[in-house]
This record gives sequence, C-alpha cells and structure tokens, in this order.
Amino acid sequence: IVQHSHRSRQRGCIDSCRAAHESIVMEEYLERLQEFWRSDTRKWVVCFRNPVDIWRENYTFLLCELVFYAFTFLTFKHAYRHGGRYLHLWFTALFHGLVVESLSYFL
Repeated sequence: IVQHSHRSRQRGCIDSCRAAHESIVMEEYLERLQEFWRSDTRKWVVCFRNPVDIWRENYTFLLCELVFYAFTFLTFKHAYRHGGRYLHLWFTALFHGLVVESLSYFL
C-alpha cells in the first residue's frame, strides 16, 4: 500500500511536470505563430494576383486555369445530376488531389 501511494505521488509529479512542459511549449508556439502573422511570410501562404498582370505575363496559364475551372464545374454538375457513386467519386477525387498537394510540400 505504501508503494502504491508513492507511485501515485510520483505519477502526479510527472503529470504536473508534463502539463507545465506542454504549457511552455504552447506559449512558445503561440509566440512563433504571432511572429509569423506579423511578418511578410504570410503573403507567401495566401497571395492573390491581379488577373490583368497574369494575362500580360503568361496568358496561356490564365486560359488553362479558366478551362480547369469550367471542367470542374461540368464534372460536378454531371456527378450531382447522376448522384450516388458519381458524386462520391467526385468528392473522393477532390479530396485525393488536396491530400497529394498537401503532402508534396512536406517531402
């Protein structure tokens, strides 16, 4: 019984140390996050360009992007009209593309 109470005290100490460490880690993370949003790095994460500038620099890119959006809309319309497995496949393909793009930045 004495060993059990010693273990529970030791476990309580470990848990409190772990909680303090996690608190420090969270504070450090929040500080870094605030620095990130104050810096100019955030412009790299989300950046909107003027379509006129894109047209002047490389009009074929803008045309291809518009074609991709048109085909995306048409395939969704087809999947929605037929429903069932077509709609599931459309969302699965979309999700797969997002996951592949997300993972490719970490490799």
